[in-house]
Amino acid sequence: KLTGEYLAKFAVERYGLDCKIYRPFGGYGEDQSFDYPFPSIIKRIVNGENPVTVWGSGDQERDFIHIDDIVSAVLTTIPLMKSGDVLNLGTGRALSFRQLALIAADQLGIKIKVVNDSSKPEGVFSRVAGIQKLLQYWQPTISVEEGIRRVAKALAVQSFGSAGLDGRKGLP
Repeated sequence: KLTGEYLAKFAVERYGLDCKIYRPFGGYGEDQSFDYPFPSIIKRIVNGENPVTVWGSGDQERDFIHIDDIVSAVLTTIPLMKSGDVLNLGTGRALSFRQLALIAADQLGIKIKVVNDSSKPEGVFSRVAGIQKLLQYWQPTISVEEGIRRVAKALAVQSFGSAGLDGRKGLP
């Protein structure tokens, strides 16, 4: 990623290309692969897993931003930024995987226990966007709580048909 940024800046300086650089942090959405933690954790809760297992210590932090906010931020800021500018795309809110699971369960009206699996990789401990520059142009509009509800609804419809979460006994 960093090499790509250097090359983009070189293209701006050397060839005068109009290039803006975006750094999205923890993007997620309703149809994201379960290889990513956000939908994977929500899926475990929707499917009734209890306890919910998170990898590593579970305390590693991410800055989760909905794909709709990423698209909105890019479309809003492209005409406002100078060529060669760099912009972090995030919410500035640090959430651990453990916190994500607990907030998701709360949003779905479910009581869960969260356990960690220290035999699984933890990755970088904290990835949270500095968004001071972003806030000069644009503000995130989809809270992680709203994003959880959107992902859970999409997963429930996918799993239980048009009845959604109502089709699964015990879920709201």
